[in-house]
Amino acid sequence: MTAETGAEVAGSEPQADGPAPRFADLAAAAVLGVASREVVLSTLAPDLQPVAAEPAEALLDTAALLSAGLRTVVPTVQVGPPDPPVTESRPTNSTVVDQLLLRLAEDRPLLLLALRRIRAAGQVLPPLRVPALLTATRTNAGGVSGTELADALLPVLGTVGEWIAGQHPRWSILTRPVTEGWPDAEPAEQIAWFRRVRAAHPQAAAELLGADAADFGAAQRAELVAALADGLSETDTALLDAFAADRSLPVRSTAQSLAWRLPGTAEAERAAENARRSVRIRPGAITLSEGATDAIAAVVPHRWPEIFGVEAAAALAVPGGDKLIRGLARAAVRFGDAETAYWVLRFSRPGEDLPQLWFGLPDEERADRVMTSLVRKPQTSEALEQWAQWPSQLSRRLAFWMEERLRKEHSVPLMDLWVTRVPDADVPAATGYARHLAFEARGPAHRRAWERAAERLNLRASILRNLPLTDDAPARTPNQGGTP
Repeated sequence: MTAETGAEVAGSEPQADGPAPRFADLAAAAVLGVASREVVLSTLAPDLQPVAAEPAEALLDTAALLSAGLRTVVPTVQVGPPDPPVTESRPTNSTVVDQLLLRLAEDRPLLLLALRRIRAAGQVLPPLRVPALLTATRTNAGGVSGTELADALLPVLGTVGEWIAGQHPRWSILTRPVTEGWPDAEPAEQIAWFRRVRAAHPQAAAELLGADAADFGAAQRAELVAALADGLSETDTALLDAFAADRSLPVRSTAQSLAWRLPGTAEAERAAENARRSVRIRPGAITLSEGATDAIAAVVPHRWPEIFGVEAAAALAVPGGDKLIRGLARAAVRFGDAETAYWVLRFSRPGEDLPQLWFGLPDEERADRVMTSLVRKPQTSEALEQWAQWPSQLSRRLAFWMEERLRKEHSVPLMDLWVTRVPDADVPAATGYARHLAFEARGPAHRRAWERAAERLNLRASILRNLPLTDDAPARTPNQGGTP
């Protein structure tokens, strides 16, 4: 509040015409004398009208009242959020979990883990926790994108949380029903929205894309077509064949790579026929024509008996089978075929690591190759990041390796990944190990690294303890407006 007028302090109208005197006017009259500086006190608010009749006393009384009024804090009423017009049918998570979520606000990887376990437990977030998390989906942090966070958050918003999201234009896009069509948003937000509705309602999303694809630029069309990989089925055959004839090369390439997965598409049949012409397999030899590697990479490996009359693994054993390795390696990665990846590695030349194919190896052998690669290139983490479920033997070997590295360096980037990939059953032991190494550390940087790992592992242990998985926990997809 500023020292302006008595009317402003009292909050009521002055009692006579003319402006009410300011505190500065009263101070000037007191210094110069009321005879030299006239002040009209009758224009003041009723609460500031002087009682004394003598002008000098009246002036000082009014100045005191005005000074006190200027220092008075106007009481305010605390207003809570309005009650939502909907009710929640599922239980909210416990107070303990709620407090845990507050601690995880700055640790996105562990926050994702907690949100997924809340979903598995059939629970939803308390409404007061929803706005901050919805706001967080607008940014990337800790190696986790806002889109990833939104995908984990939506299933645990609950009915009330979805209502809250609908009250803000930046949040409402997350729960916009597919029946309402494309949101008015940035291209990246539209693509993220389409991925979500595709996961919830594959057929409705495909129909929407087929109807409106021409409204998007080539780069955006390519990303929207790529989103069809989630829930890909024979019902997408016509749509993929249409996009395979798109005027944009990236759109055509994306559509073709998806169409090759579906035997009924025109693209899949063309790829099969091209492979037949490019590869000739005889009992004693294999002959490839120009472009054969690309042709092999376009065929789903399990179709080899249909196309060539022999399994892909058996073809690798035929004299000259090494000519097939490059094409089959690309096919194994493209179609996620672990068996083909395994056999390509078995028939590859000594010294060829092909880490992109390690997903086809048994855990023990895969762990050996990962650790060997870390010895050669300590900062390489791609092979570890691609391995979603680490076995116990790998997490333990990596912990010993990190301790050796920390004796030579200030930090090991892989430690953050290790905290999130340690198998659930090993988290208590890993926490104790990290605490022990922090206690035995040789320097401040060494100690801080293990202390931070121990703290994060302890948070992860709290998540596992307070959100145990149950076999009968209901799974629920994000609400995208119900079945269209």
